[in-house]
Amino acid sequence: MNKLIASIFIVSMFVLSVKSKAQCPVNVSLSSNPDVTLNAVCQNTPVEITATPSVGAVNPTYIWVINGDTVSGNGATINVSANNQTVVVYMNTQTGCFPDFDSASIYINTIIIESEATPIIKEC
Repeated sequence: MNKLIASIFIVSMFVLSVKSKAQCPVNVSLSSNPDVTLNAVCQNTPVEITATPSVGAVNPTYIWVINGDTVSGNGATINVSANNQTVVVYMNTQTGCFPDFDSASIYINTIIIESEATPIIKEC
């Protein structure tokens, strides 16, 4: 009976020590709020862009580039003011895959709505 209990204990310890393996290759996708992939937004509209790593990506870090300029912050989300920009994210991971990085981009198409003003004529 003691042998059976010892065997069950050893098996349960082994199961608890198994780690999940990374899934290769890693990739990243971008989403935005509001969704700028389908429609243009008004100029200067706040847009939140989120990078989502693939399942199994270990400790992802991000580098954000807007129109060729690197911006501060290395989190998975960035907030921008819409103005016809191309936003690129570069993701690096510690997954152990080769390659261990990916990139994605999104274009923010903006429109300017000009109001039609009715001129007011004053007589002197």
